[in-house]
Amino acid sequence: MNSLWTLTGRYLRKQRRRTILTTLGITMAVALVAGLGLIITGVQQILIGDAIDSTGNWHYIVGSAPADAESTLNTPIEDLDMERHPITLSYDQATQLSQNVRFEKAGLAREYQFAQLDLATPDSDPNDASNYNYLQMREFDFVADEFRPYRAVSGRLPQNPGEIAVSMGLMDKLPGNPQLGDTITLQIGYFTGARTDVENYESPVEYTFTPKQTCTYTLVGYINVVSDSSMMNTYNAVTYGFQGGEDCYTTYVRMKPGSDFNQGMLDALKENGIDHTGTDILTADGIVSNYSLLRWSGQSANLEANAAFSGLFILLAAIILVTMGAVIRNSFAMSVSERITQFGILRSIGASPKQIRGLVLREGILVSLFSIPLGLLSGIAAMAIVFRVVASYEISFFKNFKLVITPWPLILAAVLGLLAVLISAWSPAVKAGLVSPIEAVRGHATLHGERIKRSRRGKVLGKIFGTPGVMAARNIRRNPRRFRTTVFSIGLSVTLFISIGSFAQSASSSISSVVPNGADFTVQYYVPSSTEQDAETDPQVDADIQKNLTLLQDLQSTLHQTNGVSKAEVISSSEAATRSIQGHYSKEYQELMSEYGQYGSSSWDSDVEYMTLMFVDESGYNSLDLGGNAPSYQQLTDGGAILFDTYSVNNQGTSITSIRMSDLKVGDSINLLKTLYDESGELSFTDKGSVTVSAIRQEAPWVTGRSNTAFTLVLSKDSAIANQFSPYSYTLSVKCLDGQIEDTRTVLDSLETGRYLNVTDIISEQLESRNYVATINLFLYGFLTVIVLISVLNIINTVSTNLLLRRREIGMMRAVGMSKGQLIRMLLLECTLYGFSGALWGSIAGELLYLALLYTGQGLIGTTHFFPTSSILLSFLLSILIAILAGAEPMFRIIRTPIVDSIRAEE
Repeated sequence: MNSLWTLTGRYLRKQRRRTILTTLGITMAVALVAGLGLIITGVQQILIGDAIDSTGNWHYIVGSAPADAESTLNTPIEDLDMERHPITLSYDQATQLSQNVRFEKAGLAREYQFAQLDLATPDSDPNDASNYNYLQMREFDFVADEFRPYRAVSGRLPQNPGEIAVSMGLMDKLPGNPQLGDTITLQIGYFTGARTDVENYESPVEYTFTPKQTCTYTLVGYINVVSDSSMMNTYNAVTYGFQGGEDCYTTYVRMKPGSDFNQGMLDALKENGIDHTGTDILTADGIVSNYSLLRWSGQSANLEANAAFSGLFILLAAIILVTMGAVIRNSFAMSVSERITQFGILRSIGASPKQIRGLVLREGILVSLFSIPLGLLSGIAAMAIVFRVVASYEISFFKNFKLVITPWPLILAAVLGLLAVLISAWSPAVKAGLVSPIEAVRGHATLHGERIKRSRRGKVLGKIFGTPGVMAARNIRRNPRRFRTTVFSIGLSVTLFISIGSFAQSASSSISSVVPNGADFTVQYYVPSSTEQDAETDPQVDADIQKNLTLLQDLQSTLHQTNGVSKAEVISSSEAATRSIQGHYSKEYQELMSEYGQYGSSSWDSDVEYMTLMFVDESGYNSLDLGGNAPSYQQLTDGGAILFDTYSVNNQGTSITSIRMSDLKVGDSINLLKTLYDESGELSFTDKGSVTVSAIRQEAPWVTGRSNTAFTLVLSKDSAIANQFSPYSYTLSVKCLDGQIEDTRTVLDSLETGRYLNVTDIISEQLESRNYVATINLFLYGFLTVIVLISVLNIINTVSTNLLLRRREIGMMRAVGMSKGQLIRMLLLECTLYGFSGALWGSIAGELLYLALLYTGQGLIGTTHFFPTSSILLSFLLSILIAILAGAEPMFRIIRTPIVDSIRAEE
């Protein structure tokens, strides 16, 4: 029976159409797996590159500043009395740690000293340390860009001891206006800030500069502005080498690849005798983790994030395998069904069931040997095109988007493809071996377990379409196995379309909810922080307010004439306390705060909540575009208010959620209290009246330029309540047309800012968040597109083959008098019923899989479930349409075949 194996190649050549469809299905499935792996690798490279560009190419920083060099401004009040155990490293300790074998590269730094420069504004008080410009001295024993994202805008980075490069923002502000190559002398010391009352966040801040030494440097360059200190009027300076100062250093660490970074870092500390508090790397005091770089390198210490990534990948991989298996199994099942008579003849001349099984499996292997390499090449080629198209857009985020061909996606795709072929072909092969030789020769053979069943369905369709309707309803269920196979193929496609499409929409919506889509720039004037009574009585303070308000209004008029500006509005803001929120915190917000350990703390035990008040005139209110059901400006003037109480959380990029903070409803009253400090620093509240909630909005007003609204009220500037609160700031918010920001940026760059007037380039600050949305959408919708294409191929393959297997039956119908018109109506109705049944079951399964994806991905992105009504309706329409199109070609081919040839055809 060695000649039996020659039948494999002969059949594959004879049934070219079947072979091509099967080959195409395997090729696309393998290409999908390979492409998915390459996309994951490419996106990973983007995010790693973006993290390096944003924060630097380091994994951990070990070491703390001396206690007297630390500010307490950002220390939670409840932690002020806690005993801290920071890691302070001497030069020898830091050097020894940097030589640990677990590190790929390490370097030493000191970043806690400051240099005091000239006064920020000439007329400010020289006795107030906060009125000076400062350089935060970042001293390294390595070239700065080896670990940090510094680059020289002019000149170069320091490479030799005694060299310095300063922030570009100081080009015209250094004492003596030095040029590159000149020497500068700086007074170095500690610049710290602390509240006058450490237990009161609202108390004034006192800044202190403590000089320690005088150092001389050679100015060699100006650097890009990267994370300039949050301390006011403070800029960055990088040096090479250390000059004087205390023996207290930090160590920048980059771990060796292929190891557990978190455990390796802890082991390195232990080996060097460095004690730390905390049970893991996240809670260790004195260790800073580069969360973004660690996360995208697969080394996050956040177990929830790791579980979410792993679970989501496994679930998507399972979807691919199921889809691949369905395509291949259906192809082989239909292929075996077409050759029942051939297998029976082979059995009758001595072929054993084992040999028949081997014949079918050999076909699978031969097709795989061609399809799998073709699929790998197709996946690489498709990804190369995608990567090139994306790179052509010249989007800064995609500058690291490169095709990286690593072995694991290709090996994984090839192995999974071959396993899927063998597993999927095994069941049809076993059934082929069970074909009865006698029945096959007589022409009455069916696959083992495939039985014809009578059906009494079709009464409804019969009344509408007549005899073709009755026969269509009964025909599709006469062969239960074929019915289930066809409906399964269509249902699988619908399941994937609904689940992945809906998940993509939920994820994109959830992420977008924490990515502001508001102002691109803001110019904010802060009212001087004297007491409110002084602001109301001191003519000098009032004159300063009017001067800057006029400046904002003149700038607003200029921007209205600037090319590319869509909106420019001046909004005044104030703050009020309220006791109306107590007892109305939403359940979701309470749970979230409990998770972060804040609900039930002393601040929550207080019955006072603080709210931001935004006062707008009628023109400014109309520009907010709050929708058609928003209250009128007159309603706000009469005591109404619009409540914004959205709270968005981005927990180190691992979880994104956006929820309401309260359960207040339209019509509820909010009492507003004015806060005042007396001379002794005691806080008091004065009742200034109430407003009524006229509307509630989830999305922040565009003028804020942020997604978090906390508790914010939009009020009329002409209302009675507006006279009770003096603004603490005036903000000019600017919204530009898409891509047309340069002219606006030029205008704002020419603005002379100061201590109380500053410009915020929001669109640049939001770049990372917007890129995150783009990455998620690229991955999810790309995956959806490819897998739906494979599923559509599966539908076409299954429906068309199902009709071709009934050539003899259709020929008999024509022979007994069924007209071509009746036949066409019957077959089209069958295709429609297949599409409808598949869409029905697929919609149910798609909703369940959608919920599973939401549950699996909730640790990565906080997604909100919505019922996919539009996706379900679209899936019904597309399923019926694709099923009809899939059946049209074989239907007309059978009708054109002579009746005698159809009856003689083998099934």
